[in-house]
Amino acid sequence: MKTDNLAHVVVGLGFGDEGKGTMTDFLCREYEADLVIRYNGGAQAGHNVVTEDGRHHNFSQIGSGTFIHGVRTLLSQYMLWNPISLAHEASALSPKIGEHALRNHFIDYRAPIITPFHVVSNRLKEWVRGRSRHGSCGKGVGELAYDLINHSDDVMRARDIHDHAKTSRILSSVQERKREEIIRLGVELNKVPDFLIELVQLLMSQDEVDKTADAYKAFSSHFNIITEKTVNKMVCNSRPVFEGAQGVLLDEWHGFHPYTTWSSIVPNNALKIIDDSGFSGKIEVVGVTRSYSTRHGNGPFVTENLMSGNIFSSEHNKTNDWQGPLRVGGADGVMLRYALDCIKGYFKGSISLAITHLDILNNVDEIPFCDSYIEKHNTLDPIDRLVKYIKPNFTKDLSYQESLARMLFNSEPIVDRYLYGPEDVVEQIEQVSNLPVKYLSFGPSSSQKTIISSDLLCEMCSF
Repeated sequence: MKTDNLAHVVVGLGFGDEGKGTMTDFLCREYEADLVIRYNGGAQAGHNVVTEDGRHHNFSQIGSGTFIHGVRTLLSQYMLWNPISLAHEASALSPKIGEHALRNHFIDYRAPIITPFHVVSNRLKEWVRGRSRHGSCGKGVGELAYDLINHSDDVMRARDIHDHAKTSRILSSVQERKREEIIRLGVELNKVPDFLIELVQLLMSQDEVDKTADAYKAFSSHFNIITEKTVNKMVCNSRPVFEGAQGVLLDEWHGFHPYTTWSSIVPNNALKIIDDSGFSGKIEVVGVTRSYSTRHGNGPFVTENLMSGNIFSSEHNKTNDWQGPLRVGGADGVMLRYALDCIKGYFKGSISLAITHLDILNNVDEIPFCDSYIEKHNTLDPIDRLVKYIKPNFTKDLSYQESLARMLFNSEPIVDRYLYGPEDVVEQIEQVSNLPVKYLSFGPSSSQKTIISSDLLCEMCSF
């Protein structure tokens, strides 16, 4: 057992798209990590990594350290994975790394499986919601999470994928259940718009069950599915980077309901994996934030539209078919404090900050910084209210989270100051968070990232 190891837990502090993948790649290189662990979320992740020689991959179910030779991936029991999507991702990635991408890829045998019927149901339900869409990625994660709560005995897990008969039975059951759920919403399956016909056919056809079961059987020999004991041994004897998905502001219990994900974004799952394994090294949580704010999908976004300039010149995450275009806003101290307070409710150790997308300052004159809001009056409260701090709730109270969403929708940003250079961004974020900024990113590749020092800060003044 190693005693001098260091585990990094990468957590997004926004609404996702903060740069967690590229920071995972950097941390693996800088600290010679040998294992990337996906500790939350599912197949909807889209983590972009660009290497020095120009290779690019959008990592979804494979760890973002995979461009580094010998770095393994572990999909934990908390990762909701899609076997078919994983096989396609591995096929696209393998030529870029010169070996089969699943060679060093391992899956906890307890990890739940997203089926095509979860994906279809997810997309049809978003269509039914119309203008009240939640902003889903359309990858079926929420549908599987719902089943894990309400139909836990009828969910497929990684350990089942080798059993063709069991796979077929569960797939048939899931297909029938999701079809009935859509019908109960009032959808007449024979009268949907043309662009939804293919989705409906997936819910209606027994052939789709058979095709999916056959695909799982064909892919299963390529998946390294391991037991709990092997998982614990792997984690205990590694130098791991825990790669988070999405951001704290979308957390299932701390995000602004109902515009959230069905996943725990705060680091409690990672800490549970560490504790279960007997890992005895130090732990550093790395909170990742952009130098400005972004959001995909519907939901409150107080600082939206404060930014101007050529923001998308080097942006990989532009438009998602189900979430729509990437929304952009000014830097937000209120949201940053809230996200960090949520994390501190689970982790009392060392938290460092990473600021990404500092290269935006090549394309914009300034970054507006908002450190408080004005909640506009309503019929129940005729007095405008200053909002500087938002108190997290740790009792899993969705009504409280929904009240926060209403408050944010009714709030306007107060621009406290403008940030003109990287040193301004670092100073302001440290002041607001009362935490050290340790990592800086000026672009997508590892050479454009650094660990901060006083000498570097002096150099940044001439940026």
